[in-house]
Amino acid sequence: MPDGTRSRILARELEGEAHFGLFDRGRYATDASIYQIMPAGVVIPKSADDVAIALEMARESGLPLTMRGGGTSQCGQTVNSGLIVDCARHLNRILELDVEGRRAIVEPGIVLDELNRQLKPHGLWFPVDISTASRATIGGMVGNNSCGARSMRYGTTRDNVHRIVGLLADGTPFDFGAGGGNRVPADLLERLLAIGAREAEEIALRFPKVRRRVGGYNLDALVPGAAPPNLAHILIGSEGTLGISTAIEIALSPLPSKDKILGVCHFPTFRAAMEAAQHLVALGPTSVELVDATMISLARSIPLYARTLEEFVRGAPAALLLVEFADSAEENERNISALHDTMSDLGYGFGRGGAHEGGVVEVRDARLAGDIGELRKGGLNIMMSMKDAGKPVSFVEDCAVPLEHLADYTDRLTEVFTRHGTTGTWYAHASEGCLHVRPVLNLKLDKDVATMRAIAEEAFDMVRDYKGSHSGEHGDGIVRSEFHEKMFGPRLVRAFEEVKGLFDAENRLNPGKIVNPPKMDDRSLMRYPRGYDFADLETGHDWSAWTGAGGGFQGAIEMCNNNGACRKLSGGSMCPSYRVTRNERDVTRGRANTLRLALSGRLGKDALFSDEMEETLRLCVGCKACKRECPTGIDMARMKTEVLAQRGRKLGFGARARLIAAMPRYARLGVALRWAVALRNRVPLLALLGEKALGFARQRSLPLFRGDFFRDAEVARGSGSGAAGTVVLFTDTFNRWMEPRIPRAALRVLARAGYKVEPAQAPGTRPLCCGRTYLAAGMIDQARAEAQRTLEALMPHVRAGRPIVGLEPSCLLTLRDEFLTLLPGEDAKALARNALLFEEFVARELGEGRFKLPAGGMAGETVHVHGHCHQKAAGAMGDMDRALAALEGLEVRHIESACCGMAGAFGYGAETYDVSQKMGELSLLPAVRAAAPAHHVLANGTSCRHQIADGAARDALHIAELFDRATRGQDDDEQRRA
Repeated sequence: MPDGTRSRILARELEGEAHFGLFDRGRYATDASIYQIMPAGVVIPKSADDVAIALEMARESGLPLTMRGGGTSQCGQTVNSGLIVDCARHLNRILELDVEGRRAIVEPGIVLDELNRQLKPHGLWFPVDISTASRATIGGMVGNNSCGARSMRYGTTRDNVHRIVGLLADGTPFDFGAGGGNRVPADLLERLLAIGAREAEEIALRFPKVRRRVGGYNLDALVPGAAPPNLAHILIGSEGTLGISTAIEIALSPLPSKDKILGVCHFPTFRAAMEAAQHLVALGPTSVELVDATMISLARSIPLYARTLEEFVRGAPAALLLVEFADSAEENERNISALHDTMSDLGYGFGRGGAHEGGVVEVRDARLAGDIGELRKGGLNIMMSMKDAGKPVSFVEDCAVPLEHLADYTDRLTEVFTRHGTTGTWYAHASEGCLHVRPVLNLKLDKDVATMRAIAEEAFDMVRDYKGSHSGEHGDGIVRSEFHEKMFGPRLVRAFEEVKGLFDAENRLNPGKIVNPPKMDDRSLMRYPRGYDFADLETGHDWSAWTGAGGGFQGAIEMCNNNGACRKLSGGSMCPSYRVTRNERDVTRGRANTLRLALSGRLGKDALFSDEMEETLRLCVGCKACKRECPTGIDMARMKTEVLAQRGRKLGFGARARLIAAMPRYARLGVALRWAVALRNRVPLLALLGEKALGFARQRSLPLFRGDFFRDAEVARGSGSGAAGTVVLFTDTFNRWMEPRIPRAALRVLARAGYKVEPAQAPGTRPLCCGRTYLAAGMIDQARAEAQRTLEALMPHVRAGRPIVGLEPSCLLTLRDEFLTLLPGEDAKALARNALLFEEFVARELGEGRFKLPAGGMAGETVHVHGHCHQKAAGAMGDMDRALAALEGLEVRHIESACCGMAGAFGYGAETYDVSQKMGELSLLPAVRAAAPAHHVLANGTSCRHQIADGAARDALHIAELFDRATRGQDDDEQRRA
């Protein structure tokens, strides 16, 4: 059936969506594995009926069908050449909840973290706490038989699922459940049980006796026993090859005790940690997780994790074991004491030195323990942050061996890596003998692909010798399925094939996984096949930190390993557009994949300049959250600027883009014409005409240029004594021309604190500019010219040791970020080190005892704080807290929000206005409306303040204004003394 016919039929029958365009299909061609297969189409179902329609269409078209959740599979489970059915956008509800019975029925697309958020008020959770909980779906976890860090306490997904309802490959409904409640064709049940009875001895002989075993099909669920069989258990871990789930009944557990204690055990050698694991597990902890020295070293280079490491790592350990106790307070105290004793009995203590250097660092602070947990969960992505062409590759990362063999196994596998000229970093589940390790290889090279196979062969032989499992929790997919015969023997592999045939005679559901797989090293199935090439663009930014074409632009894009951290729906700021649309196109991963495919020629000629590429990047707000929160450091804001520059050179820049970009240059004219803008804001017809002419949303008020704009001459008149030192006030375009009260407030505060203030200015009449507006439009050359002018003007101050203090996060932080890639060199680095936001400067000076505030402060007052995206991306929110803490008596309440939605010019566009508003309504605007009228609202970003004013009818303050209000009395005192 032609694609066009399929598309028309599905569009007519589906309640949801179907996509057959090359860009949409390309975004679903990869998961978090090394593989890439272009699907025939993508279906986004809104109901179980939609799933049935997609299955019928696949049968009629002769296409395979693969169900997909978060798309984070590491083995190629969720890629295929047929229809991909994405359950995550709509099939994400709790259908039933039995709090007393501790059970729930959920749709397969519900994300684990979202499920647990809804369960938390009831004191319950689904306890299979995997590291990808922020984006993994329950359906995907069932398909994989996911485990999690605390499986020694709570078991695997199989241990926590009662029942699965869904469709067989021929469309027959099924209902598999416990207690013999298996509603299924009788002949299927009889034949499955016959296989179980026939193969019972072989299963007992060949199935590994470790808890972490998810390879093949769960034939042990069919073996005759005391309990009636639950056929749901043979679906668990089947990777969507046997049936399709539409509802899953899960077992829930009480929330773990809040009285947790984490013991961070330090070891002088890696083997020492491996030998100790079995002794620490004997203490009965909820988890024992490994972090090795390489992972620690890599994590130190990632801002998100660097500060966390400083708080709990002592010295330079070769390995850490994170031992968690989560029982009653009394039990935890006994257990942590026993942990100290055990480590001492094993010969370790801090200060002993050499082979005995080590010990336990206790972590009782819940916030720090949570941060350590996030660091451990980010293990894979921390390793993937390597910027070289070689990357850690998943293929032997999931083996599990009995604990008594763990030290020997890790030693032997390390020797295998060394012999093949590579290395591996170890981390994860020491408690279960399931350590994740990925040798570093460059899979664009035939020789490294050959090395991958050689290592796999040797590693799996070794695992078999130790009677372990080659597939511990990540599943089989393409990368491990071909090794089943080696691990289980030919007889059980034939039984796997027989089971597949009973469920899916036409091999429709996710073929090539578990049975009849392709070769794991078939490069035609890989993300980097033979002949892979990349466009060698002339880029505007410096990308030399990475490898590849475009001066490293290729390597920067290829850093995305599809881990999907950008798909989280709460916590942090990444990715605000995805949180609104839930569309793979609008998430950092989707954009990076689209760029990689376009620039490697997989999306057709001139894909970079297509309307589809414009649509792909349209909702990227440039928040930079991905730069900080993506564990592999994808900087989509900078990538978007680069792409806009490429498109602008070929296609030209639109009138609105040019108008906004040149704002700093025509600001004086804007002052003269402010009456016209004010009139447009008051007269709906003029706003409508402006929307048609320039694309400014008619619903949005435009900012007004002020006649009393801030002049640099004011600085000399308002400067302080200089007793505390000298600072340079960098006044940005927005605060200078539109909100001059803010630089005036900052000037007063700095003067009161005893600082001599000098203006950041250049010869001539035009104020300095960071170039932010040009960058947002993609006009990199113009931005570079502004940056050069600003750098030259500020370097005398930098050489004199004067800090450059700015007010608008998006502008000041451009000096610390984009200046380094626009003007790479020592001068730009020096400026970056000396450029501080107002709150960062205050926090630093308070810490060094120079910033003096009058007594009192803001007793009895409350402020609700919204952090600007770039503040968060730069890690500046801690300094915001430290600065606000100096205002005695002020109660600080943080608004848990992502991007406000305005994001510079984004919120003014007619085509992006609705998404802008929805971003604000996710959390920020409701929180501001709920704030008491007498409370302050603080937002340092000019865009944020505008969004708050438009969407919540509240005037938000800059932190400089808050300090100004708190210190006004000092001026009055000085005037009285005079």
